[in-house]
Amino acid sequence: MIFRGKQMAFLMLMAFGLWASVTHAHKFHHSFAEATVNSDRQTLEVALKVIPEDLETALESQVGKRVNLESTKDIDQEIIKYLWASFQFSSETGHQLDMVWVGKEITHKAAWLYFEIPYKTEKTLTIKNTILDGVSHGQQINTLVVTRGDEKIRLVFGDGKNTHRLELSSQE
Repeated sequence: MIFRGKQMAFLMLMAFGLWASVTHAHKFHHSFAEATVNSDRQTLEVALKVIPEDLETALESQVGKRVNLESTKDIDQEIIKYLWASFQFSSETGHQLDMVWVGKEITHKAAWLYFEIPYKTEKTLTIKNTILDGVSHGQQINTLVVTRGDEKIRLVFGDGKNTHRLELSSQE
């Protein structure tokens, strides 16, 4: 089959469009977090998974310069500041609870961020999750799966719903 003029131009345009759509930044952003209610220690233990490039972009907006998760000096402090602002755990009175940084694991596919939220007398937490909201130019969905005893609770943030309430003990 021989392609001529307009056919060839059309095929080249289609090939370029396909290439551009594959190489363009992804339009859908997602974070996934797992949390365990540790009632013995009165701590919510959290593991948050994000795409490393998305986290770097968010941190770059925060600090105003390029960052690298593996080599930028004091990157853990910048991550903590970012988490404090975008993944908030508050008491029933609205007081934001402390966050205890545990550490991070970075691979080319995922950045796992580990932290704990100590609670004392709180029975209910309000969780606000706006992770990567400033980064995404498409849809941003954040999922938090909480393990409370034998129960799993799935909270989805995004699409206008960035806050959920979490009962720390089972309703018997």
